[in-house]
Amino acid sequence: MSAALTIQPRHLDLPLGALFRPEELVIAPSTTAAEYQKLGAGLSKLAMADKLWQCDFALWGMKRFGADEGLRLAREATSLSAGLLERCARIAERFDPPRRIPGLTREHYRGLCCFPASFTDEWLPRAALKGLSAKALRDLAVNDFGSDPKGAYSKNKKRSASISPVLWAQISQHAPNKVSCFIERILSEWLEQHPDAPNQTVGVAPSDGNEPAATSRHPETSAAQESPKPYRKQNGSAGFKKKEKKPRELRLQWVPCGRILDAGNAQAMVRARSQRPDCFSTLEDAQAAEEKYAQDHGYRNEVVECLAPCSVQLGRKVFHVKHSYSGDHFAAQKKSAQAISA
Repeated sequence: MSAALTIQPRHLDLPLGALFRPEELVIAPSTTAAEYQKLGAGLSKLAMADKLWQCDFALWGMKRFGADEGLRLAREATSLSAGLLERCARIAERFDPPRRIPGLTREHYRGLCCFPASFTDEWLPRAALKGLSAKALRDLAVNDFGSDPKGAYSKNKKRSASISPVLWAQISQHAPNKVSCFIERILSEWLEQHPDAPNQTVGVAPSDGNEPAATSRHPETSAAQESPKPYRKQNGSAGFKKKEKKPRELRLQWVPCGRILDAGNAQAMVRARSQRPDCFSTLEDAQAAEEKYAQDHGYRNEVVECLAPCSVQLGRKVFHVKHSYSGDHFAAQKKSAQAISA
C-alpha cells in the first residue's frame, strides 16, 4: 500500500527569491523590481486571506472531528479562543468560497452574516466595488436593506469629520442653523444629484495648506467665536440653580490629643491622623453637638475637656466630643457593678 503524501498545489503567487520565516522576511539581493512588486502584492493578499483561512480551518475541523473535538484541536493548534474559532466557523459556513468577493476581509463578512443570503448574494458584488471599510459596508447594507436584522443600528447615530478651520468659518457664514446640519444637507443634495458617480470629487474652498486639521469630536462647538452660545445669562449666574452645600459632619476625638499612637487600634490611628477633633469653647455647645450626632447616628458619645495640647494652644478651655468605644462602655458598667457589690 502506498504511503505517499499528496501535496495540493499552492495558489499564492509569490516569487521564489524570498524566504518566509515567522520572525522575518528575507529577500534575495538578486530580486528585480518586477519581482519586488510581485512580492508586495502577494503579501497584501496574504494579509487579507489569513483570517479567512482561519475560518475555513475551524469549519473543516468541526465538520471532520465534531464540534467539540474540532474546536479543541483548532484551539490547541492556533492558540485562539474557542469563541473566536466558533465565530470563524459560522462566517465560513455563511459565506462559502463561491459567495466570497476578492478584496473583502473576514471583518467584512462578519458584519454581513446577519443579513439573509438572498439579499447579500445580489447586493454584495455591487457594493464590494466601492472599496468601503467593514463598518461602512455594514452601514450601507443596513441602509439598502431597510433595517438592521440585529436591531442595533440607529439612523440617529452621527459620524464626525475633520475639516480645516478656514473652511468651517466660510461655511458658517451661510449656515441657517447648526453648521454640521448644513454640511449634512449639502452632502445629501450632492449625492442625490450624482448617484452613479462614486469616483468624482467635490470642489472645496482653496487652502494654503498651513491650517491645522480640526480635531474636535463635535465640530459645531470648535468654532465658538463664529457662533457663540448663551451658556450664561447677561446678569451673571442668575437663573442657575445653586448647588446646596451639605453640612460638615462632627469630627470626633478618637484618641486623646497629644497621645503617641500605637498599633492597638488601626481604625483610631487612621481617623486620628486624617482629622483633628472639633473644639468647643463651652460645655453647652459640645453637649448640643453630641446630642445632634446621637440623633443622626443612633449612639451616644462622651463630652470631655481637653487639658492639653488644645487648651494650651488656644489659651482657653476646650471641649471635645469623644468617641465612646464599646470596650470602654462595658468596662464602665463592670466598674460600676463592682463598686455597688463592694
